[in-house]
Amino acid sequence: MRDIVSNRKFMAVLFFSSLGVIAFGWSFLRLIQGVENTRAAILATKIQIGRVEGEERRSRAVSQLLEERQDDLNRIYRTFVDGSQPVAFIEDLENLATTSRVSLLLDLDASRVRERELAFRLTLDGGSNDINRFLKLLELMPYPLEIEEMSVQRLSGDTQKNTATHRSILIIRVRTSS
Repeated sequence: MRDIVSNRKFMAVLFFSSLGVIAFGWSFLRLIQGVENTRAAILATKIQIGRVEGEERRSRAVSQLLEERQDDLNRIYRTFVDGSQPVAFIEDLENLATTSRVSLLLDLDASRVRERELAFRLTLDGGSNDINRFLKLLELMPYPLEIEEMSVQRLSGDTQKNTATHRSILIIRVRTSS
């Protein structure tokens, strides 16, 4: 009977020891999986940090380039007419008219205004040489503009003696910064 009891004790100890080893092995595997998952998460985080650092370096380089090129950018911005306040452009046109000795009547052509563009109707009165001088100076202006329409008519005088007065009507488009 003693053999049976000791045999049962042995079997119980063996059974519980086996359960302990299995539980320990299962826990150890779970621990290893957790470590691997943590390692993968750390690696993904390091990769993301590397990307962010690369973007930060590129941002700093672009920022430095913008600072270095600020004068160039300002020159470019000044070539566009301020769409909400085109006063400087209008004053430049008036100065061209004075320099060219033509009379200038200037109207904003609201029916032709587009996004990021203004349209003006210029009516010029003067001699043909004066109108030509105005057109040459207009072409040399720093603004991106185009002449959409142009008509010329003689009002009075003799073209042979260069005393004729002409009227030229221009529709011009100028790009705006806003």
